[in-house]
Amino acid sequence: MVEGFDLGRYIGVFLEEVEEHIGNLEENLVQLERDPENQGLVQSIFRSFHTVKGSSSSMGFQRMMELAHLMENLLDGVRNKNIVVTPSLIDVLLRGVDLLKNIKDAVALEGKEPEIDIQDIVENLKVFLKRREESQSPLETPLVSERKDDSVPGEEAAISPSQKEYLVRVYLALECSMKGVRSYLVINRLQENKVEIVSTTPPLSDLESERFGQSFEIVIRTFLSEEEIRKMVESVAEVERVEIEMREETLEVREEEKEEKQMISTAEQKKTAKSLKKTVRVDVDRLDALLNLVGELVIDRARLGDTIQRLREFKELSHLRDLLADTNTHIGRIINELQMEIMKARMLPLAEVFNRFPRMVRDIARNSGKEVDFIVQGEETELDRSLLEEITDPLIHLLRNAVDHGIESREERISRGKSPRGKVLLKAYQEENSVVIMVQDDGRGLDTGKIRSKALRLGLVSQEELDKMSDREVMEFIFYPGFSTNDQVTSVSGRGVGMDIVRRNMERVNGQVSIESEEGKGTTFYLRLPLTLAIIRALLVKVDGGIYSIPLADVVEIEKVKKENTYWVNKTLTALFRGRVLSLLRLKDLLQSKKAEYFEGETVPEVLYTVVVNAARTMAGLVVDEIIGEQEIVIKSLGSYIGDVRGLSGATILGDGRVSLIVDVPSLLWKNFQMGG
Repeated sequence: MVEGFDLGRYIGVFLEEVEEHIGNLEENLVQLERDPENQGLVQSIFRSFHTVKGSSSSMGFQRMMELAHLMENLLDGVRNKNIVVTPSLIDVLLRGVDLLKNIKDAVALEGKEPEIDIQDIVENLKVFLKRREESQSPLETPLVSERKDDSVPGEEAAISPSQKEYLVRVYLALECSMKGVRSYLVINRLQENKVEIVSTTPPLSDLESERFGQSFEIVIRTFLSEEEIRKMVESVAEVERVEIEMREETLEVREEEKEEKQMISTAEQKKTAKSLKKTVRVDVDRLDALLNLVGELVIDRARLGDTIQRLREFKELSHLRDLLADTNTHIGRIINELQMEIMKARMLPLAEVFNRFPRMVRDIARNSGKEVDFIVQGEETELDRSLLEEITDPLIHLLRNAVDHGIESREERISRGKSPRGKVLLKAYQEENSVVIMVQDDGRGLDTGKIRSKALRLGLVSQEELDKMSDREVMEFIFYPGFSTNDQVTSVSGRGVGMDIVRRNMERVNGQVSIESEEGKGTTFYLRLPLTLAIIRALLVKVDGGIYSIPLADVVEIEKVKKENTYWVNKTLTALFRGRVLSLLRLKDLLQSKKAEYFEGETVPEVLYTVVVNAARTMAGLVVDEIIGEQEIVIKSLGSYIGDVRGLSGATILGDGRVSLIVDVPSLLWKNFQMGG
């Protein structure tokens, strides 16, 4: 073993690397099942198993290493055309990947490999390996060694007549994320095979601290041949190439050689620096802290603007006022640039979430006996990382329902004149300052008749109210907790759970969810999300003496509605807006969980200051006391003492120091709808 290496410091990087490869494995194995002749996929899967094997071996996780090694050998059989890709093979490999994931999760929690029994999956893997061996002739041998340690036995080394000294130069792959661990593994692999380590360049301490470029050198003494040494070093994951020179004259490198090597090393590092992506791993907590500081600067800018406004009353201070105005303009420009850079640093492609779903959809379809083509588009669309975490559960529910409840059986689809294979589309795209995620299936669609009957049976609405509702409004009932029209309970759906979680998660991040469906043709769900949660533009309004912020993403227009232009429809006050009837709701009553409509007989003001909002495809007019204007605001949590308050998504601090509560428009409208509004 190499002395002085502290593997504990690499555990975080190791877990990140394994998690990335497990995600790639799930995605690529599902693709390989659809395209079994794709050698590019086979090579990619093989490399992932090889890397996981090497990483787990270097960290001392024996079970993970053994499991990855067996699956690597299976892929080698596929690579050599000795094993045929079948759904049963993919099933076994995916089960193995699940076990790797379980081991990885346990290591993350406990810091050590768990006592997990892997014998069952090992035996299943060996069944396929045995078939490979039976398909080979006596002269054929696998490219990947079946020995657990992938090393060259010491007995073979004894054939060499005398011990020699070699200079071994090891080049790591450019994308290598654990250079210190890789160098440790190379040296350890050599020592395991009785190779004497004379020296390393740079020293061991620098190798451990990763204070070197993409290559390092080892001077060794051994009886092994150059080819045996090369195979041994190249068996370590992420080793790109190996150069070996025999050293016959002296054990010490001459000074001129050192200078030459230094020049080569410097040139190589410069070349590497140009080739590497300009990225850096940043702790998320650090990004959150930076974003919080930007938020404080935004508040300071608002306060400075307020001070300037106050100074305008004093003409003798005009020079000071102009100076402050220039300063405010400069600070505003710097803050905007800083804000944009921090926002970009927090953005991640939706592929981080989308890549998890092909495996899930494949498993659900296979278990239910359905044939489903899963199409993913727009995964390169970027979203704030905090939002990525929030949308995972809603997308899981929507996709599970699409496959299990939406897509019909093969026989039913054929009888309806459809293709026997169903289609599920997951698509993302940016629309103005929002990201829209679409989940679409070409299945049976929503049965609005069943939804109406179930809503009436549950007492959610009266028959009179139900008769007045459009099909689009009726579909909103599926978001009610416990609501389900599926008569058959399965392991995936049918218990009425899930859709309320979708809406609740969307509301928590100021998002919206809406539905389009046609019976017999399919259903589409739209999730609309803000690009970020931290800083947004909002409309400030005054209600009952307090100032409230309405996110501009929910605002369609601001109207000054005169009483003479209002109408009583079904005994409630409405106004015409772009050719459609708009309900007028008092924001004050909505915030107090009261019915917010003006009912016939009530006193109506001569002028109603109305904010037209659109959330979850529902449009309404929120009546307020006064419109103050637009402003960029910093969203602050209401805190653990207050917790989640339906109708409010947070608070912000205004320029004069006052607190403004941020209105959660979708949840307010939904709450009014539940109250029979």
